[in-house]
Amino acid sequence: MAILPRVTRSHIGVFVSALLCTSALVATGSISSSQAATPTGVVINEVRCDDFRPDYIELYNASTTPIDLSDWVVGDHLGNLNDAYHVKRIGSIILGAKRYTKVLKGLKPANFLFNIACGDDTIKLATVANGTATLVDSVDVPPIAQGFAWGRLAAAQYGWGATIPTYGTANKAAPLGSSYDPSAWIFDPMISKRIDLTLPNATVTNFQNGNPGKVYQPATFVMTNPTASATPTPLQVGIRLKTGYGSYRPFGTLANPSKSSFKIKFDSTVAGQRYFGINKLTLNNMVQDPSLVHEWASYTLFRTMGIPAPRVGYASVYVNNIFWGFYLTLEPYADVSLSWNYPNTQHLYEALWTDRPPDLNTGRANIAYQIDEGSLTNRTDLATLITVLNNYPISSAQVTKYLNVDEVAKVMAIEQYLNHWDGYTSTQTWTPNNYYLHSDESGFFELLPWGTDQTFGGNAADFSAGIGILFNKCRVNDYCKSQYLKAIAQVSKVANSLNLPQTISSILTGQRDGITADTGRGMSFNDTLAAGAWVSTHLANATSSAATYLRNNAQGNIHWSPPSALTAETRLPASFFNAYSDVAGTFKYSVAVNKLLKVGTLKVIVTFTPTDLVNYSKRTLTFVIPVTR
Repeated sequence: MAILPRVTRSHIGVFVSALLCTSALVATGSISSSQAATPTGVVINEVRCDDFRPDYIELYNASTTPIDLSDWVVGDHLGNLNDAYHVKRIGSIILGAKRYTKVLKGLKPANFLFNIACGDDTIKLATVANGTATLVDSVDVPPIAQGFAWGRLAAAQYGWGATIPTYGTANKAAPLGSSYDPSAWIFDPMISKRIDLTLPNATVTNFQNGNPGKVYQPATFVMTNPTASATPTPLQVGIRLKTGYGSYRPFGTLANPSKSSFKIKFDSTVAGQRYFGINKLTLNNMVQDPSLVHEWASYTLFRTMGIPAPRVGYASVYVNNIFWGFYLTLEPYADVSLSWNYPNTQHLYEALWTDRPPDLNTGRANIAYQIDEGSLTNRTDLATLITVLNNYPISSAQVTKYLNVDEVAKVMAIEQYLNHWDGYTSTQTWTPNNYYLHSDESGFFELLPWGTDQTFGGNAADFSAGIGILFNKCRVNDYCKSQYLKAIAQVSKVANSLNLPQTISSILTGQRDGITADTGRGMSFNDTLAAGAWVSTHLANATSSAATYLRNNAQGNIHWSPPSALTAETRLPASFFNAYSDVAGTFKYSVAVNKLLKVGTLKVIVTFTPTDLVNYSKRTLTFVIPVTR
């Protein structure tokens, strides 16, 4: 798996070909968690879940000393440490430094008994003392296809990726284009799929009454893939209307359909049921997007920039054998989809417009956000983030402990480039809007985009205006602003490298039958093509706007604040070398990591070479730092 989230799944092979045509552990007593952002010592290294061959959990000792695993356990549930089915004591094993060991599923005494369900399990590693489990490591296992595993990959942006099963050696990433994601075809924009929804009378009546309470109703679901030879199997699912401002449409009647949007939940009536590994699917009506491609193009750009974002495809939807319209098939943020990017999830918060727009204001943790994943009663992680963000600079150690500032700056730059005027960085009075906040088990947050159907309006935003707290704290902070400026330059380059206009034309042409059949849109196919072609105009204008903004704001200077003094007989840590600039480039230091310091002074020459040497020049700064005992 390469470093870009989702981009390395088999879906991206389709995309490339298109371009070419806290879980706390409750033991018998106290609760303890020591989940580290970057685990050290013994960690979970690889998990196999397909039952093609025995499932296994591979452990790796990343430390430089042997570790006794006698008091260690692995499990899929650790609530009761005496539950021999769900909890397996590893046994009297001394795991040597930089060595591997594997626990297999089976019936022998050394095996674990529980089944590892692809896309539906979290594997935990813990130590046990006095009846209390202390969490050491955990990983959510995504729906990996048969023949593959899920393992640690140093080059992966979020630390994990699809692997070729290995034992006793470094993990091997699944080759680009491998079919290790069984759901990839659902989100292939080139495949013209058909979805049949069979609604019983009670569900039809419920929908005609507005689906009170947004409660999932019974339905039968069938998706037909014309490129597959197998006959699709009908599934009993839950379905509800998707509500919200702007794109909401009522259900209408079977005799007079209205193009309502739907949410599908595959495990609503059948516990644990998955559809090619996924548990949820959204059918968007695209009534606010005449091009039908804004969400596909926007999320493709986000993912290529390294931001976890939904995958989308297309389908013609039939309700009780009546054509309902041409729809976007969207993979919503949920525990299964998140597991492809994040090793673990504590919370997924959806920004929710209540009495005022949702933002990270003091006192709003319990009001402005809906919990879509995680504990419904404990919002301590979000409250902590809000507190530190409103009391310290965004690049301070107090904030960066809980917020991925680089990721936030990148999301905001992409939104501005896309002119996502209904997103987090908007200036509209009802915004911030359309975003999620994800936290892992350590309470570390990232910002996730949403609702991108009204992007590509022709011009970028002005890059300097936005209402949101994150945006405004970032633009007055040297470090965060530097990351934001670099992200603006990066998104301009990446957007123009993706051949989006050509791919959009191929997508629309490939989906022509479904688009043409949807006469209720009030647009001809040629009108749709013209709306899609407008993306080219936006890219040209946004790239020009970005270049102008960068000329006026990015300086290419060296920013570095080394310690005011150093201690003799210590060595320089990697964290010492943290200079930055507001343009892309490389830094070179006249001293090296682990240099042993002696009493006196340390002279450090920092040289920065910009990637763009046409508009920015090479810079050098010299620092003299006292070294004392």
